[in-house]
Amino acid sequence: MPTDKHSALPARNRISSVYPLLTAILFLSLIACAGSNKNNSDPEPIIDSGGSLDSYGCLSSGGFSWSALRKECIRFWETGIELTDALRPNATSVAYIVTANDTSNIELFLPRMSGSILLSKKDGNWVDSENRYSLSKSNEGIYQLHNTKGILLYQSGKS
Repeated sequence: MPTDKHSALPARNRISSVYPLLTAILFLSLIACAGSNKNNSDPEPIIDSGGSLDSYGCLSSGGFSWSALRKECIRFWETGIELTDALRPNATSVAYIVTANDTSNIELFLPRMSGSILLSKKDGNWVDSENRYSLSKSNEGIYQLHNTKGILLYQSGKS
């Protein structure tokens, strides 16, 4: 006596009754694998709702800026050293300096300025290419940023 309904069918009918099931499985497998051939070496940037990327691919609405020194998107207030306004002690604007492993160059982020200024080590201080700013570090670890007239603009606490 046959134990299931398919064993009572002729062999041809049994095979044809399996086709719809196999077709459905094959179709679902193809859909599931459709996106798996993407090249993962260049992942697409994730943009938060309402966010926008700058020309370097940094999510500016998330507080990221391009660091020319580190060659990556950073939040300079997380990775840098804060310099407070020396001319106006109650000012809320601050500047930041970012360093890399090699301290021959330092990157300066000034308030109300787009981008950054690269400072290079020269005669014990760091200066920009146009000699507008000079950054020094005291033996106590305090950074001081002066303008070309020698006026102290910003300074850090101990680093």
